[in-house]
Order: sequence, then C-alpha cells, then structure tokens
Amino acid sequence: MSRSLKWLFWLKFLFCIYGVFIFGKFTYLGDSETYLATPLEFSLAVFYNNTSLVGFITALLKKLLVVNFFVHLVYLAFTFWGLSKLIKRLNLPPKNEFTLVVLLSFPSFAMWTSVVSKESLTCFFSSFVIIWILDFIEKKKRSYSILWNIICVYFLIILRPPVGIGVVLAITALFVNNLSFINKYIRYVSMIIGIILGAIVVYILAADFIQNEFLPLAKEYFNHQYYDTQSSRSGDFWLSEWDIFLKAPYGIFLANLGPTLFESLAKPQFLPYFFEGLAFWFVVFYYLIFHFLRQHERKVANPNFTIFFIFLFLLILFVNYPFGVFNPGSATRYRSSYFHIIIVFLYYFHQRDSIKFKQYLSNSISE
Repeated sequence: MSRSLKWLFWLKFLFCIYGVFIFGKFTYLGDSETYLATPLEFSLAVFYNNTSLVGFITALLKKLLVVNFFVHLVYLAFTFWGLSKLIKRLNLPPKNEFTLVVLLSFPSFAMWTSVVSKESLTCFFSSFVIIWILDFIEKKKRSYSILWNIICVYFLIILRPPVGIGVVLAITALFVNNLSFINKYIRYVSMIIGIILGAIVVYILAADFIQNEFLPLAKEYFNHQYYDTQSSRSGDFWLSEWDIFLKAPYGIFLANLGPTLFESLAKPQFLPYFFEGLAFWFVVFYYLIFHFLRQHERKVANPNFTIFFIFLFLLILFVNYPFGVFNPGSATRYRSSYFHIIIVFLYYFHQRDSIKFKQYLSNSISE
C-alpha cells in the first residue's frame, strides 16, 4: 500500500471516530442512527428501495458485530476498498497520487463516507463503475467482469438514482462514441439531439410532479417536518414549475456550496463547511477552465470529456440540486454521493491534458 493510500485510510478512520463520537453527539448524523435501529427483516423492497437496502445491510452487520462502531468501520472499509482500487487504476506517479488523495480529503466527504450511510455504499459501488468507464475511455480490457460492473451499476441506481442514471447515460454515450463505423459528426449530432429530446421529455414528465408533489414535500421536509431545528433558508426558492430550470445555475452553485457566508456568520459552526464549499467550487472551476483553455489552444475537442461534462457533471449536479438547495446541512451530505466522481474525472482529464499539451508544444517547436 502506497503512502498516499495509508494517509487516506487513517484520515477516514479519524473522521469515522469524529463522526460517531463527536459530530453525532452534537447534531443529527444523517440516517445512520435510523439504519442502526432497523430490525433484521428481509423483504423484496431490499432490491428496489435504498432505505430498505441500507437498513437490511446495516441490521445484518449489527447482528454479526453487535457493537455499532464496528458496523461503522465496515462501511469505512467498503469505501476505502473502492477508492483504493480506483486510485490504483489511475496509475498516477506518487506526487500526483498524493495530490488526488488530498483533493479527496474534504472533511464532509471524508466523514459521510466513513460512517453508516448511503453515501458510503454509493462511493463503494461508483468507484468500480468509474474504473469501468476509464477502461472504456482508454479502450482497455475490463478490469473487472461485466457481471460485477452491472451489479455495481444496479446498486448505484438504487442507492442514488440521479447518479446511477447519469452513469448509465455516460456509459451508453461512450459505447456509441467507440463505434468505429459511425461518423464522428453523426455521433455529435446524435448526442445533441438526444440531449434536447431528453430535456423536453424530462420537462413534460416532471413539471407537474415538481410543482404539485415534490416542491411541497421538499419545503415541508427540509424546513421543519423531520428536524428539530428549522432550515435557515426559506421554502420559496421555486415559485413556478419553470423556476427549477431558470434558477438552476444559482441553485446548483448554492446546493453544492453548502452554507453561505451570511448563514455561516449567523451560525459560526457552519464556517468550516462554507470554506469547504468554496474550495470545492475553486477546484471545479480551476480544472474546467484549464481544460477548456488547453482544448482551445490545441484546437481540438475531447468527446470523452464532453460525455463526462454532460452526464457526470451537469446532469448529476442539476438532478441533485433540489435536494440541497433548501438546507445547507443536507447539501454537504448529498454532495458526498458524487463528490469523488467529479473530482476524480476532473483530475484524470487534467493529467491527460497536461501530457497531450506538452506533446503538442514539443511538436510545434520541432516544426
């Protein structure tokens, strides 16, 4: 095991202790306590309901291990196993590997993926799916069997449907893009048409549901129904069914920032998460701007990055923002489900861009 992975393991272990014995004593530790209190009862809902699935797995582990903290450690082990396999698959130089591990060490991500939670299992299964996608991009032999890959996608869809749907669409787009007998321009046109038609279908199917069912439930859920302390945000972010689209840019930023500066000044305990949210967006914008500048200078477009940007970045952020925009605490937890997906792919394409740009400069100089 490399020094970077050892650092990652002990960091997650410390955050597991912090989450269970410190954070969990002062505030609500997500749904962890609910899962730990779930009786061991099997039902078919385990195969299609994420709460039933995590509750059953947790109840089974508690039956075997008895002590709650040991169950948290198993979830930590799942997450570390997935992340370590993913980091090894990237085959980075030690210095670059350590940089990636530092980027994956954001406190909220480190904590929520080190305790009993949907985020931990999502991180585990999605790590293997990312490996599958990297195999696709690099046109290499699959690192794991097709059966295991399908199982991971299946559980990812159950645990976090928005993430799972984005992954399925990305894999489908990569498969089409790799079909050599299809002209590359036809691939791009097909992708654009598919996105437009998909947006129309989503609006037709979702507009009424969002306005009449989801929005009232979200307001009630995050503002007062399920928590002892009310949300610091008002429930009037959307006033019409179009607002979910019109306010999406600011909503996506806010939902992934977590607490704002004013919320943090009102509640100083939010300050670390505010700075963490700023750091997240700084990293995202830095790598996106770097990529687009390099692509512009080389006058080329990377179809694989386009697929990532549409399906594993924009789509996931858009579909998840309604769940984080009403409550800053929930925002940081939900972000932990896809934080590593965004960071790993941004860093991966950054490394490839750097190598290709150096080759481009070398060829230009030699000419």
